[in-house]
Amino acid sequence: MSSRVGSLSRIARVAAVATAGLGLACTNSLAQVACQSLTPAAAIDKANELFKRWNDLLVNNGDIVGRYAERSILLATVSNEPRLNREEKQEYFKHFRERKPSGQLSPVGRTVFFDCNTLVDAGLYTFF
Repeated sequence: MSSRVGSLSRIARVAAVATAGLGLACTNSLAQVACQSLTPAAAIDKANELFKRWNDLLVNNGDIVGRYAERSILLATVSNEPRLNREEKQEYFKHFRERKPSGQLSPVGRTVFFDCNTLVDAGLYTFF
């Protein structure tokens, strides 16, 4: 794997779960019909949008930790330590941002799974 000065050379496997990311809830029959009408292309568009929002928060020092569910686990790109709570995630991103990273998704091996209120975007990404 090649690297450039100032770039992060790690490529990591990511499974980003955005609960309620689709803005749909299957609590009644009308919502269930809406869930069934979501196409794979629409799910990929939503996954792209969610990653863009996440990356914008990363680059612009926004509240990126706020994008994670309270009970989520961050398996960080440049750390071997799982981050289990908000404080640990904030500490990780504080140091990660010192490198001024920007992420890019790779279409190779990417899979987007979805249902009514969950979207899982699994694949490779690279930070520069």
